[in-house]
Amino acid sequence: GDNSSAGWVEEAARRGLCNFRSLPEAMAHYIDKKNIDLFVRNGIVSEAEIRARYEIELEHYVKKLHIEALTMIDMAQKNIAPAVSGFVGKLTETALAKKSLSAAVSVYAETSLVEELSDLLEAFVKKTADLEKAVEDAKKYNGDNLAQATYYREVVFAEMEKLRELGDSMERKTSAQYWPYPSYGEILFGV
Repeated sequence: GDNSSAGWVEEAARRGLCNFRSLPEAMAHYIDKKNIDLFVRNGIVSEAEIRARYEIELEHYVKKLHIEALTMIDMAQKNIAPAVSGFVGKLTETALAKKSLSAAVSVYAETSLVEELSDLLEAFVKKTADLEKAVEDAKKYNGDNLAQATYYREVVFAEMEKLRELGDSMERKTSAQYWPYPSYGEILFGV
């Protein structure tokens, strides 16, 4: 199987195989007695080495997600939110200029886009604050690498996914002139 399809999940269950969906979930079983015994009995690594690898892997996972979350917060606050705000400002200026020219001129396109982007931007700023709080709250797990890694996977990563969804929605509606990063199309086909 491809290890991610629903069919494979069912097949793994039928075979009695474990199906861990994240590193913290898998690492919780890395130091199970049967696993330690297997590696020690076959002279692969010592128990101390297994336990050290366990701590190192969890610590690496936390540090990587921490850096990614901080980078995402930085990009959101310093680049994306100001870019969308600038585009909303330009749309507003355009709508006002059109209306000052003639009350009969439609500004539906501008006003509907301003309303939609303003709502998305508000949600984006709030979700950025939620991500900041989640990262800050992760400190309460210092000293327990498994608990902290699990928290990063279940809480911080989940907040990152929600923030990205909002960012993706804004990107689709914001002029490329204002968007601070290249689109996927520009990256793939802009050679």
